[in-house]
Amino acid sequence: MDSTFSSVSKLAIVDLGRKRTISLSRGRWVMLLTAVGGTTPLFLTPEILSATTISGTMVLGLAPIFLFWKFPAPKLSYHLALWTGIVCGIILTLNLLPPPLYLTTGKYADLFAINIYGTILCFGAYFLPFLWKEKEVVL
Repeated sequence: MDSTFSSVSKLAIVDLGRKRTISLSRGRWVMLLTAVGGTTPLFLTPEILSATTISGTMVLGLAPIFLFWKFPAPKLSYHLALWTGIVCGIILTLNLLPPPLYLTTGKYADLFAINIYGTILCFGAYFLPFLWKEKEVVL
């Protein structure tokens, strides 16, 4: 848990801070927001599995970032992939995926479908800025 809080805090304050002053109090606020945001699913549906599946869906956007870490990528790639995963987690949390889009039947059909769609979307979002980058070079 502590590595999660410190990593999110560093990401928000140091890496994405946009040249703002780095301070311990800002990092602590990010940790607090992470803790509150991470426990919110427990209040909505108090099953541990629900909380872990939602958070697992929200981090789908990290997959292309970690898999292609050796290749230089535009900053926009990271943001698009990460936020696409978070949006997929929110869609799952709020039950916004229409049943006709489910890929199978059963108790976890919505989870399976949103994870398949989310993975495809996150990878697509990650590589989208590469298309723009190539266009700029060609022109």
